[in-house]
Amino acid sequence: MKYLFTLLSCLAFGCAFAETIQHVEYHLPKAAENWVVGNKLESEKGTTIIYIPPGVERQNAKEFFGVNSNCLTSKNDPASIKVGLARSFPNMNIDFRVLEQDKDSIAYEWSAQENGIEKTHGWGRAFSNKDGSVVLGYYTEDISNVPQARSIWVQALKEARQ
Repeated sequence: MKYLFTLLSCLAFGCAFAETIQHVEYHLPKAAENWVVGNKLESEKGTTIIYIPPGVERQNAKEFFGVNSNCLTSKNDPASIKVGLARSFPNMNIDFRVLEQDKDSIAYEWSAQENGIEKTHGWGRAFSNKDGSVVLGYYTEDISNVPQARSIWVQALKEARQ
């Protein structure tokens, strides 16, 4: 009986911690479950939510998890995503690789280098649906932590569902 109660509690609370935006359900991984919303912007065209570690000022955050929804439909084209990254990091070289792709989403890893030195690294997953698109992504400037962060954030992105 105790086992059944524990199982049902875990299932119930697990769902309670999931977030949904434009038909995409996502959650922060256990390593980031205490992160807070550092910024939230909403308009008629979409929503952007930035999660940051607790106790960190938004402008000083060296890592964050971002969620963006908009009304623009997307084909989840790798070249378009890379162009968007290049616009976000002008004067840096962008490395980009697709991790997984299906008809509704694309998961990818990227990094930006300046003068041959990696400055930022991230993972993302873009979804498209009839209402537009949703992009989930983790960004870090802590390059020394990339190997540990990779397994945590790639798993969280894989678990996102549409």
